Amino acid sequence: MPAPLIVLEEPENGLDWVHRNKFLETLNDFEKTRNLDNSQVFINSHHPAIANSLHPSQVWIFETDREGFTAVERASDSILFESGADLDNPQWFSMLFDDQR
Repeated sequence: MPAPLIVLEEPENGLDWVHRNKFLETLNDFEKTRNLDNSQVFINSHHPAIANSLHPSQVWIFETDREGFTAVERASDSILFESGADLDNPQWFSMLFDDQR
C-alpha cells in the first residue's frame, strides 16, 4: 500500500527530457489509480512541463506577497479560466503568466 502522502521536491532536477517524460507518464498513471488507495502526491516544481502535464484542477499555485503572506489557489479557479481560457490547452501553465494575470 502506498504512503498516504508522497512529497517530491523539484523532481525535474537531474532528469533529462526522456526521463522527465517517463516520470510525467508515471505521475499521470498514478493519478488515474490514486482514488483506489487515497494517496496524494505533493510536487514542488518550477518547470512548465511538469505543470503542463497535469490538468489545471490538479495544480495548486502558491504566491507569497511582499508582507510574507502566502495565498493558495487551484489553477483551474484562476481568473484566467473564469474568462473562458481553455482548461485542456496543453500550454495552460504558460498562459498564467501572460498579461491577463
